[in-house]
Amino acid sequence: MITAIPYFRKKSDFSIKLFDLDVNRFYVKLCSDEVKEIRWLIGKKFFSVVKFSKIININQGTLYGWLKNCQFPLAALKKIYAKLNMDLKKMERNIVHLRSGKYPCNGGGNLSQPINIRFPLQFNAKLARIIAHLFGDGVVSTDKHGSITTSYYNQERVLLDQFIKDVQDSFAFNITQIRTNKGTQYVYLPSAIGLILQNIVGEFSSKSCRIPTFILNANFEIKCEFLKSFFDDEGYVKFKPPYRYIELALANKEFIQDIQSMLSELGIKTSRTYYKTIRDFPVWYFYIKNFHNLEKFNNLIGFSHPKKLASLVNIMKNPGRISYSQGETKERIVRLLKEKELTSIELAKELGRKRITINHFLR
Repeated sequence: MITAIPYFRKKSDFSIKLFDLDVNRFYVKLCSDEVKEIRWLIGKKFFSVVKFSKIININQGTLYGWLKNCQFPLAALKKIYAKLNMDLKKMERNIVHLRSGKYPCNGGGNLSQPINIRFPLQFNAKLARIIAHLFGDGVVSTDKHGSITTSYYNQERVLLDQFIKDVQDSFAFNITQIRTNKGTQYVYLPSAIGLILQNIVGEFSSKSCRIPTFILNANFEIKCEFLKSFFDDEGYVKFKPPYRYIELALANKEFIQDIQSMLSELGIKTSRTYYKTIRDFPVWYFYIKNFHNLEKFNNLIGFSHPKKLASLVNIMKNPGRISYSQGETKERIVRLLKEKELTSIELAKELGRKRITINHFLR
């Protein structure tokens, strides 16, 4: 069994603050005490709401309405807090909920369901899993009118339940309905969550997206959780002796290479990248082969998907002949001999190879 943790222990300090979002796409509801302080500062510094509304170039009736309902467009709130020189961190702690919408909007409609997110939003393993699932079997797309659709599709209920729980924990939004489209179950997220995720990641297009830098630079736990969730969706495990491998195939070559780099950092070697066409669509793919690479994958990453996990467990229980990639047997012999003196018989036992093979490399 592999028990050693890879050498890197980088910490991801990535977070997103409220005003990092697109200020023209969100509405914020503040607690009444925070709004009372806004009113008090307006009176103290500008004597009246009427005068203050002229200074910040907002209709006084509209401003009165916002103050009464405690809900503000984020773009207007940014103006108000800058002019009143108020504490942004304190304001973030006093958010009741967040909604998406367009500002300025026609008639004030089309606001999304509220989410009770807390800022700053810290990047953690749960958020990494959400992003990985949306890269895999999810949809985050914006139409020509600016409306965003965010959904996650999966036939495996274990993965759907994991996704729902992570969304609830990260955004304090309860998903109460699992829908079905052509026999596949899926969940639909409020547009506010989709916009935040799009703001964090950038692009989710399956053919051109890349793994964000903050994931590539994340700590060990987050990288493993991201990879696990992505392989849960997109990976294929084959256990049909003599075939034992994990395959990953995508229509995005750069994304495939990003995944290979992350696996390499964990000490998991992959095959070279292959190319094929499926129904006239280009696909790039690689394999994780050889028992020691599959064992590392099992111990460090693994699967939550029950069927894929069962296949990987079968490989672990029935490894067949333990083989190494080209040149790796020689490297392992040299590494072992640097640590201590061993006979060819002892080397054969350590590496699970025949003595004649060890003697060949020793010669």
